[in-house]
Amino acid sequence: MGSNPARGTLIRSSVDYNLNDLDENSSIYTYISFNYWEEFLEYLTLQNYSQSHFRHVTCYFKKHFKDKKFESPMALQKYIQSKQSGVSTLIKTARVYLNYCEKFEKIPISTIEKYRKFLKSVSHKPDVFVPNDKEVLSAYNQIKDNKELELVFLILMTSGIRYIECLDFLNSYDLKKFRVFDGFVSYTVSDNRRTKNINNIYLPLFVYNKLFHISVSKYDVMRMCFKRAGCNLALKYLRKWHYNFLLYQNVPESVADFIQGRASKSVSANHYLAKAQQVEHWYPKIALNLPIIGHEPKL
Repeated sequence: MGSNPARGTLIRSSVDYNLNDLDENSSIYTYISFNYWEEFLEYLTLQNYSQSHFRHVTCYFKKHFKDKKFESPMALQKYIQSKQSGVSTLIKTARVYLNYCEKFEKIPISTIEKYRKFLKSVSHKPDVFVPNDKEVLSAYNQIKDNKELELVFLILMTSGIRYIECLDFLNSYDLKKFRVFDGFVSYTVSDNRRTKNINNIYLPLFVYNKLFHISVSKYDVMRMCFKRAGCNLALKYLRKWHYNFLLYQNVPESVADFIQGRASKSVSANHYLAKAQQVEHWYPKIALNLPIIGHEPKL
C-alpha cells in the first residue's frame, strides 16, 4: 500500500463530473475488483433498461472495466479521467456495477459509498432548444429521398415517441394490431422502462401507409445514416417539436403527455380509457395540421 494522498490534490473534471473532496477516513486506500462479469451480465438482463442503455453498459464494462482492480477511489477516478471520450458512460457503468455489488453484497457498503463519492454527475442546464417548423422541414428535405430515413423521421415527427421506441416499433410491429380511425391509427405497445413508458403509438394515415420493417435496428447505426445524409438536426428535438406543436393546436397538456407516453405507470384503467378517448377526439385535428403531408411540405 502506498501512503495516503495529500488533501487538495484531486483532479477536478471540467466537463461532466464533480469529484468531492474526501475527509481523512475516506482517503484510506480501499480495494475494489470488477471481476464478476457473468453475474453482473445476468443482473443487467433482469433490469428494465432500454436496449441502448443495456448495450452501452455491457460494452463499456467489457472494454474498460472487466477483470480490472483498483486500490482506491482515487485510482478509479484517475483511470476514468485518462480516457479521451465516453467519460459520462464510464461513470454510469461504474455506478451500475456498484449497485449490483451492493445488492448482492459483493463489496462492503462502506467501500461502495467511498467510491460513489467520486461518481456523482453534475446537474447540467436543461436543453431548452426547440426547432421551429422551417428547421424541421429543412431537415426532412435532406433525407426524404431515403425511404428508411424518411419513415423514421416521419414517425418521430408525427407520433412524438422516443428514438429507441421508434426503432423497436419498426422492427417488430404487427399490422393486425393496428386500430384504424378517421385520419389516423393507433398501435398498443405498453413498453415500460423505469421512468419512461409508452402505451400507444399514434400515426396519421399517410405515415401508416408508408410503413415497412426497416433493415437497421441499432440506434448508433441509424443515427450515423442521418448524419451522412446531411441531417444536422438531432432527432431528439423532433419529440420536443412535436410536443410544442400539440400545444399550439390547443391540445390539453395531459392529452399531449399521454400521446408522447408520459402517462403514469400507476394510471387506473378508467383514466387510461378516458385519455385514449380524448386522443381519438384530438388526433384527427392534429393530423390535418401537420407541416408535412406526404411528400408535400405545407409551409
